Amino acid sequence: MDDCIFAEWNTDLAEATADHRDSAAVSSIGHGEWAGVRAEVVEIQGPGSVLRLLPPSDARLVVMLEEIGGRIESRLQPARPNPSVPHRLTFAPPGIALWQYADHIDYARALVISFDPNRMRTDWAELVERTRPSSPLTLFSDPAIWVCGELIARECLVSEWLGQVFCESLAAILVIRLLRSGLFTEPERLQGGLAPWRLNRVTKIIAERLAEPLPMTELAAIAGMSQSHFSRSFKQSTGFSPNRWRLKLRIEMAKRLLDEGLLPIAEIADAVGCADQSHLTRLFSSIVGTTPARWQQRHRR
Repeated sequence: MDDCIFAEWNTDLAEATADHRDSAAVSSIGHGEWAGVRAEVVEIQGPGSVLRLLPPSDARLVVMLEEIGGRIESRLQPARPNPSVPHRLTFAPPGIALWQYADHIDYARALVISFDPNRMRTDWAELVERTRPSSPLTLFSDPAIWVCGELIARECLVSEWLGQVFCESLAAILVIRLLRSGLFTEPERLQGGLAPWRLNRVTKIIAERLAEPLPMTELAAIAGMSQSHFSRSFKQSTGFSPNRWRLKLRIEMAKRLLDEGLLPIAEIADAVGCADQSHLTRLFSSIVGTTPARWQQRHRR
C-alpha cells in the first residue's frame, strides 16, 4: 500500500504529542485513483483515541462517512481543537499539514481524497490551481459532496472496469461541486503565461532530458497545449523561449561540471547534449563570453 495516502500517515508523532499513544486501531481498507483524484478509505476500530499526521502535500478533502461514539475531527495543530461546528467534510489546501484526531471513538470510517494537479485533467487542474479556499482549513457540510464521497468509498472496495468509469464521473462531480460550494474565492483571471503546475511539469522534463532530443511538439503535448500557444505562454512565464530556456540550463550544467573538474570538456559536451566539444565551445562562448577551457581555469575548485 506504499502508493496510498494512508501510507503517509506519521506513526512517530511529534514531540508535542509524545504523551499520546493510539488506543484505537487504524487501518486502510480500500483505495483508488481516477484522473489525478486519489481516494482511500480509512477505518478506526475502538474504543479508544487516535492522533495521526497527514504531512503537507496536495490539496485534501476528508469525508467523514460514519462515526459511532466520541468525536473525530481534523486539526491544524495537534493540541488545538476546532470550534464545535456541525460538519462532515474538511478541506485543506496544498502544503497544509493535517492532524486527524479521534477521542473515545467506538468506530469511524472516513474517505481521504487528494487532488494532484500534475495528473488531473487539464481543465480540472486549472480550476484547482486558480481557486483558493477562504481559510487554511475549511470545515463544512454539503450533502451532494458527502454522497459522492460515500459512492467513491464503496467503489474503492471493489475492482472492476465499470467502477473505473463510474468513479471518473463521480470525481468530476465532486471537483465541480467543491468549487461551487461558496467556500472559495473566485478564480483569479489568468494574466498570460503557464499555470504553475504546467510550468513545473515542463521545466522538470526539460531538466531531466537535457542530453536528449526534445522537440517543441512534445513539450507542447506535455503541457496539453498547441505549439504556438505553449511557446508564447512559456516565454510570458519565464522570459525565455523554450529553446532558450533549455540552452540556459545546458550552460548552467556545463559550468557546474567544469567547476568540478572531473570530466574532460568533450565528455561535458556530451553530457549537456552538444554534438561535440567545438559545439559546446561555440554555445558557451556566445552566452558566457569565454571558452569552457578558460572558464575552468578561472573557476576550477
